[in-house]
Amino acid sequence: MTIKEKCAAMRAELKKLGYNSKQVSVRGGYCGYSDRAEITIKDMKADRKAIENVCKKFQSIDYDSASGEILEGGNTYIFVKYDYDTLENAIEEEVNKLDSLMAEIEKEQKHIKKNNSEYVLFKQDDNFCMVVYENGSTLGKNIIRPTNSTEFKYSLARCLVTDFNY
Repeated sequence: MTIKEKCAAMRAELKKLGYNSKQVSVRGGYCGYSDRAEITIKDMKADRKAIENVCKKFQSIDYDSASGEILEGGNTYIFVKYDYDTLENAIEEEVNKLDSLMAEIEKEQKHIKKNNSEYVLFKQDDNFCMVVYENGSTLGKNIIRPTNSTEFKYSLARCLVTDFNY
């Protein structure tokens, strides 16, 4: 299957999920002796994990059985990313909503529920911290060390907008 055919198949699968080309774009090309497909999410309401699951089925990477290194040539790489302008606009909107939340975090721990995730935000010494739980299990801890409150708000907004998928 050529990269052009794989991209067409990915578009068809994305269409089954209810996404059109204005929400998610798929572009294919060549990188050396391998293929690549770039999936760009243009709608922040789109489910990135579902899109990745559908598109990653078309990824194929051959590894050396002895060393585990990626073999050159014949691989298909899939990259999923957000459209830069769409992401920046969503972050700016979220930053504008965070002033009251910032004041609350200064005083005490704050919990935010969003979809299947729960964010626990707190201040520890001079650092702001965020722990993310999905379906009851932790996805990790992110320590945000801001130089000022604007930087912290931007980092926090990016995490909240992308559900840690950036």
